[in-house]
Amino acid sequence: MEIEPAGGRAASAAGRSQMSDAPGGAGLGSSGRTHSGAAGGSEPPRAGASGSPGVPCDADGDGYDAPACGGADCDDSDSSVHPGAWDTNAVAGDWWAEFVFGDIPGDTRGKTSIAVDRDGSLHVSEASEGLRYASNGGATRSYQMLDPLGRGAPSLALTPSGEPVIAYLVEDAVWIALHENGRWSLLPASGLEPANTARNGGGVELEIDANGRSHLVYVDANEAVRYARGADSAFRLEPRLGTSSALVPALALDPSGAPHLAFGIGDGNGRLVYATRCSSGFCQSDVATGPMKDVDIAIDITGGVHVLHAGSLLDAPIVHDILARDGSWSHQSFGADSVDAFSLAIAASSVKTESTLHVAWDGNAYARFEQNVWVRERTPWGGVGLSLAIEGAAVVHIGRTDFRFDVNTFVEHVTNRSVIKDGVDSNCDGVDGVDRDADGEASIQSGGTDCNDHDPSISSRLGSCSR
Repeated sequence: MEIEPAGGRAASAAGRSQMSDAPGGAGLGSSGRTHSGAAGGSEPPRAGASGSPGVPCDADGDGYDAPACGGADCDDSDSSVHPGAWDTNAVAGDWWAEFVFGDIPGDTRGKTSIAVDRDGSLHVSEASEGLRYASNGGATRSYQMLDPLGRGAPSLALTPSGEPVIAYLVEDAVWIALHENGRWSLLPASGLEPANTARNGGGVELEIDANGRSHLVYVDANEAVRYARGADSAFRLEPRLGTSSALVPALALDPSGAPHLAFGIGDGNGRLVYATRCSSGFCQSDVATGPMKDVDIAIDITGGVHVLHAGSLLDAPIVHDILARDGSWSHQSFGADSVDAFSLAIAASSVKTESTLHVAWDGNAYARFEQNVWVRERTPWGGVGLSLAIEGAAVVHIGRTDFRFDVNTFVEHVTNRSVIKDGVDSNCDGVDGVDRDADGEASIQSGGTDCNDHDPSISSRLGSCSR
C-alpha cells in the first residue's frame, strides 16, 4: 500500500492518507483449522417521553419508549428488544479457528488487538513489524499494511458508528490510524509527551466512549504512566501516574465513560497499581505486590472492576483481582496450569448474561465465569500476544500470534461463534439481523444475504453481490 507523503514524520501534522483498496495478502480466510472489547454501533437516543394517562412509555424497563410515546422500541413487552440491541444472531457453539494474515518477518509473535462491532464484523491489528489490519466487514475480507514504521502492541477501538481507530508507536511518538469514508489517515497524536519506544517495552492503550471521546494511556520516555483524552488525534495530557519503571498499562471504561487503569510498577519488589477518577484527579491503590509480566482490566455490566495479572516470579500463576465496594481487593488464582504465561486478556459480556467474564492466556487456555464458578475450556490451536472481544452475551473472539516456517509469524482468530437466526428483530431495524445500510437486507455476518451492509446499492436482492 502506498502512503501519500505529507511533509515527513517530524512535521506531519496533516498526517498521511491511504486508500482502503490496498494490496492484499491473506485476509481472514477460513482455510485450515477450525479476542476496547466489543464496541461500535451507536444506540439511538433514549426517548424519555411521557405517555397517555395509564399507558406506560417503557413497559419493559429497557430505557426505550414505545412508539405511542414517540419512542422507537418496536416491542415494549421485551426488554431484550430495543434500538441498538445486539441482533447478530450469533450464539456460542463449537470452537473453531482461522488464519488471518501472516508473513510478518521473523519470529516476532507480537501482541494483537481485536474488536467486534454490532453487525458482527471483526477487526484485528498487530504491529511487531509494521502496523497491519484485517477485517471481514464490507464487501470483501481485507488485509492491509497500514504503516510499515509502526511497532509494539497496537490498540484498536471502534467509534460509536463502528469505524476502527488504532493507536500505535513509531519510535517515541504515539500515532493514530483513523478510518473514515473508506480511507485510512495516519496522524501523529498531538498534545502528548514522548513515549517509551516499543523496543524498550513501550506500548499504548486506546478506548472510545459512547460519546465518541478517545481515552489513551501510554508509558512516557521517563517510564511513567500517562493518561490523555481527546478526539481523533488531538489529546489533552494529564499529570503522571506511575513514576518509575511502569509496564504497559491496561485501560477500560465503565458505563459512564470514566477511565480505569491497571499497571505494574518496577520499583522495589514491584507492585500492581489500580487508578481511577476521584475528586483530586486520579486516586491510586495497590492491588498486589511483586513484579508483573502482563496486566489487563475489564469493567462488567454492573460497573464492577476486574483486573487480571501474571507475575514474573518463578511459578507465579495468573490471578483475577476483584475490587470490593469498600475499596479492598480479593484475589482468585487460576492455579498451576496458568504458571509462566506471558500474555493474557480479560473481557466482560456487554449484555446481561450468566457468563459475565471471560479470560484467556498463552497457549489455548480459556475460562468464563458462570454461575459463580470458573468454567475452563481448551480452544483450537495455540499462541501468544492475546486479545479478547465478546460479542453480545457469550460469543468469544480471541486474537493470537504464532510462528510457522512457511508463513513466519502469523495472526490467528479463534472463536466459538455460530449463527442461528431466531426470527426476532431485536434491534428494531426492520429485519432479523443487522441492516446497517437500511436496504431491507440483513448482513451476511448476522445471518442475512447482504454482502456489503455499508452500501445500500450493493445487496443480493439487487443482484450486485459477487461474494
